[in-house]
Amino acid sequence: MNAAKALLEAKGIAYEPYHGVTKEKAKQKRKISLANLRIVIKQDGITPSISSYFGEVETQKTHSMEDLLYNLPFIHRTYCLTYTSRRDMFFSLKNCEYVRDESTGYVFFRGDLSDVAVSSLKRKLPASIVVDSHQPNAIRSLDHVVWANTNRASPSEIQDLSKLHQKLRADLHYINGSVPLVLKDDWSAAFTAVFADYRIGCDAPAQ
Repeated sequence: MNAAKALLEAKGIAYEPYHGVTKEKAKQKRKISLANLRIVIKQDGITPSISSYFGEVETQKTHSMEDLLYNLPFIHRTYCLTYTSRRDMFFSLKNCEYVRDESTGYVFFRGDLSDVAVSSLKRKLPASIVVDSHQPNAIRSLDHVVWANTNRASPSEIQDLSKLHQKLRADLHYINGSVPLVLKDDWSAAFTAVFADYRIGCDAPAQ
């Protein structure tokens, strides 16, 4: 919470100095469980302010602790091992990078699926991600930006890539670990890596 406050302060964003969440008042006595413990996001406070800053405004104001914990990438795998009835909705990626197609100048994100077949995810991938037809088990971003040159990108080209990256981060989550924590041939010479070894996890909502 202090880190969120520091970010809002650094960005000069006005906010009410309260958590911005409260426990839902149960209308009747219920068994204590994660599913029955519910919180309400208030109109003002740190939580709605930081959500607005990241462009992730939540229209649904009431959530169960079960759903909140289930949707946190850094504990999702542990959660699913504890509550075996819940399926994994994050899938790990490797060899993640932004690449540039030398023939078109298109720059886009791509990554290899490490522990699951891409054929099983076609209906689960977020709208910003598609199957990469150039690799047997890989995905890529649907959108791209254009760079005139691989090694000397202009400030405006860097800004375009930054905007694309910001958009993709809603569906791609960084998880640092020596082994995959969640389950979620060489690349063609016609493509040049822009950023290599940027390892993230792909959010693939289960359906």
